[in-house]
Amino acid sequence: MDEKNTSLQEMSQEKSLQANEVVSNELLATAATALWHIEYDEKGEMSKCIWSSSFRKMFGYDSQADFPDEWDSWFKLIYPADKEYVEKEYTAALQDYSDAKIYDIEYRMRGKQSGYRWYRDVAHITRRADGTPSVVEGVVVLQKSSVNEQLRLALREAEKANRESQAKTEMLRRTEEFNRSILDKSACGMVSYRLPNHDNMYLNAAALRVFGARDIAEAETEVPRALKAAVFNDPTVVKKLIELQTQDGSVDFECQITNSKGRTSNLLLYSETVMNPLGERIAYTTFLDISENKQLQAINDRLSKQNHVINGLASEYSSVWLIEDEGKFVRRYKDTNANIFVKEIISFVEKEPSYAEGMEYYKRVCVHEDDWAEFDKKTRYETVLAEIRKKPVYNFVYRRHYQGKIEYFQISYALVDKNSDSSNFVMGFKNINDLVLADHKRSEELAAALAAAEQANIAKTQFLNSMSHDIRTPMNAIIGFTSLAAAHMDKPELLQDYLQKISVAGEHLLALINDVLDMSRIESGKMKIVEKPMHLSELLQEIRTIIQPTASAKQLALVLDTVDVEHEHIIADKLRLTQVLLNILGNGVKFNKVGGMISLQIKEERNAPQGCANYKFIIRDTGIGMSAEFQKHIFESFSRAETATVSGIQGTGLGMAITKKIVDMMNGTIAVKSKLGVGTEFDVCLTFRIAGEKKAAKPQPAQTKAEIEAALQGKHILLVEDNKLNQEIAQTILTEAGFVIDTADDGTVAVEKLRQAAAGRYDLVLMDIQMPLMDGYEATRRIRALNTENASIPIIAMTANAFDEDKEKALAAGMNGHLAKPINICLLKKAIAKALL
Repeated sequence: MDEKNTSLQEMSQEKSLQANEVVSNELLATAATALWHIEYDEKGEMSKCIWSSSFRKMFGYDSQADFPDEWDSWFKLIYPADKEYVEKEYTAALQDYSDAKIYDIEYRMRGKQSGYRWYRDVAHITRRADGTPSVVEGVVVLQKSSVNEQLRLALREAEKANRESQAKTEMLRRTEEFNRSILDKSACGMVSYRLPNHDNMYLNAAALRVFGARDIAEAETEVPRALKAAVFNDPTVVKKLIELQTQDGSVDFECQITNSKGRTSNLLLYSETVMNPLGERIAYTTFLDISENKQLQAINDRLSKQNHVINGLASEYSSVWLIEDEGKFVRRYKDTNANIFVKEIISFVEKEPSYAEGMEYYKRVCVHEDDWAEFDKKTRYETVLAEIRKKPVYNFVYRRHYQGKIEYFQISYALVDKNSDSSNFVMGFKNINDLVLADHKRSEELAAALAAAEQANIAKTQFLNSMSHDIRTPMNAIIGFTSLAAAHMDKPELLQDYLQKISVAGEHLLALINDVLDMSRIESGKMKIVEKPMHLSELLQEIRTIIQPTASAKQLALVLDTVDVEHEHIIADKLRLTQVLLNILGNGVKFNKVGGMISLQIKEERNAPQGCANYKFIIRDTGIGMSAEFQKHIFESFSRAETATVSGIQGTGLGMAITKKIVDMMNGTIAVKSKLGVGTEFDVCLTFRIAGEKKAAKPQPAQTKAEIEAALQGKHILLVEDNKLNQEIAQTILTEAGFVIDTADDGTVAVEKLRQAAAGRYDLVLMDIQMPLMDGYEATRRIRALNTENASIPIIAMTANAFDEDKEKALAAGMNGHLAKPINICLLKKAIAKALL
C-alpha cells in the first residue's frame, strides 16, 4: 500500500512540474488579458461586480447591455464540468482569512462567436481589519491553443487522486494508532488481523497469554491452530464466522480452546469484521476468560434452582415454609407478619413436627370449621405432591377464623427442584381477603350490570312497542283516510274532511319523529346548549305568536306576564328555553277544557350569583290534571296518563322527558303540582348570566299577508331536488302559490344553470342537501364563487337534515336560511319573503 501511494505522489509531482512549465511560458507569451473587479459589504454579501471592456471583448461582447455587470454573466459561460471546481476554488480563497489560499486556476469558457477555450484566472483579495473580504481584483488570460488540454485535465485528476490518497493514508494511520492504543490498555484479550489470510495480526498481552504465544510472530501460527480445534457451544456460530470472512457483521459466542502448552480456557467472545479506509476487511475480536466462572456456575446452578422457587413465593407471601425429607421435617423459611402465623403455630412448629402434624394443628387453631373437610382433602401430603408434579404451583383458598375474625387465605405449593427426584417443596401463606371481597364486589357489580342490561332490554322492547303503536296510529289514519278520499273523489265535503284528518295525522307523526330524534340526540350527547344574548320580552312575544292560534281555537284565555324582572337582557339558549316552555304550554292547551285558562309567568328571584339572575317560569292551566301516581312518572319516556289515553288525546309520551333533560342540561330544576279535574302547575327554575341593560328592539310594522303574497307573485325560483317525488310536490305547491319554477336534479346542474343564467333570471334558490353527484353545501360554495351577479342570489336549504348543526352547516356554506322537510307552505312563504323582501 505504501509503494502504491509513493508512485502516485511521484506521478502527480512530475505532471505538476510539466504543467507549471507550460503555463508559465503561456503567461509570458500571451497578450490576451482582461480585468475584473468585485466588491463585498461588511456582511460578506457581493455589492458590486464590474467586468472591464477588455473582459467583455475577450468573450466576443461589445457592450454592457450584452454582458451586464453581474456574476451570472460570467459564470453561465463556464464549461458545465468546470463550474463546481471554479466555484469551490473561489469560495475557498475568499473564506481563507490567512490569505494562504491563492486564487489561481484554469478553466474553460465559451465565447459569443467561438466554442470553449482555456483561460487562466488569477485574483488578489483586499481584506478589512477583521479579515472579511472587501475587494477582489482579477485578471483573466487566454491560454494559447498549443497548451495540451489533456495534460491540464490529467494534472487536475492527478492532484485530486493525490489528495484523496494522502487523506486515506492519514486516516488509516490514525485508525491503526487508535485501535492499538485501546488494545494495549484493555484487560480483556483482544486480537485483530486482516482477512482472508489472517496476516497483519496483532494481539495484546492478555490474548498472548491465553493462546500461549510469546510474541506476534508466534501468535500468527498459534491462533489459527487453536481456533481450528476450538469447541463451540453453538454450532451455528461456525457458519456465522465463515460469513464474516466476506461481509461486515458481528457475532458473540462462547467456545473452549486449548493452547500448545495444554492449557484449556473457556472464552466469552465478541467478533466483528469491518472494512478499513483502504478497502481491506479487518477482523476484531475481544474475549474474556470465564474458566473460573464456569466452575462456580456449575456449583451455583443447583442452589439457584432451589432458591428460585423459594424466593418466588417469598416475594409474594409473608410466610413461607420448607417441607423436606418426604414430609417428615418442616422448616420456617420466612415469616414477616405475625398476623399470618399466630404465635401458637410458630411455637408448635419449633418442636419439629411432621407436615401432617403441623397442618392438623394449624387447621384446629386457624381454619373455619365449615372448611375443615375440604382443607384436609386439599392439603393432604400425597395430594399436594401429585398436584405440584403436574403444574408449577398448586393453590388452595380457605377461610381463616382467628380471634373472632374471618378472612380469606390462600396456600400455595411448589416443588423446590422440578428436574430432580426430590420431593422437597415450599408452602406459602397469603391473606387474600381484599382480593376475594373485591372479586365478590365485581361479581355483584356484574350482576347489577346484567340486571341493568336486562332492564334496558325490557325498556328497549317497551320503546319499540310504544313506537310501533304510536307510529301505526297516525299511519293508520293517513292510509285509511287516503283510501276513503280516493273512494269519494266526487264528494268535496267528505274529501276535504278526509284531507284535514290526514294533515292532522301527518303533523302528529312528524311531532313523534322529532321527539324521538331529540331524545336520541340528548342521550347520545349530541344536543348542546348554545348560549347567546336574548331578551325575555321578545321570548314572550314569540311564544304568544306560536301558542295563541291553538289556544284561541280551543277558546282558552292565554296570559303571559313578568313579575319583579329587573334584568330582561340575558345570555341563554333561546331555542332550548323556548322548546321547554312550548312543550309545557302545548300540553296545557292539549289537555285543557274549552273555555279554560293557561298562563306563563316569569319571576326574577333574589340571591343570584354575581353577574347572574335567577328566574322561575311558572306555567299554570285549568286542564284535566294528573293523579299523584302519574306525577311520579311524568318525566319518564313514553309516560301517558290513563285519562289522556282514554280521552283519545294524541301525544308521543316523550315531550316531558325531553323537557326534563333539557332543563337538567341547563343546570335548572323542574317541579310539577297537579290535581285531577282542577289543573296543573309547572315551576321551572333557571339561572342565566346577565347580558346588560340593552332594551328590546321595537317591533317594526309588518306587511299584511296580502301584501306579502302580492310581492312574491311571479318570482323565479330554481328548485334543486334529486328526488322526483319531492320535486313534484314542491313544484306543485310553489306553482300554485304563484311562483315560477325551474328545476335541477343535482348540485352540478344547479351550478351550471346559474353560471350560464343572465343576471335576474332567478330570484332565489331552494337547495336540497343530500344529492348524488354534488351535495347542497358544495353547490352553494361554488355558486358563491361565481364571477357573476348570481353569486349573491339568496339560497335557502330545504332538506330532511333538520338538526341544529345541519342549520349551522348550511349557514356556514353560504346559505341564507334553512327549512326542514316535510314542506310547510306557511313557513316556506315566510322564509322566501324574509330572503326576498
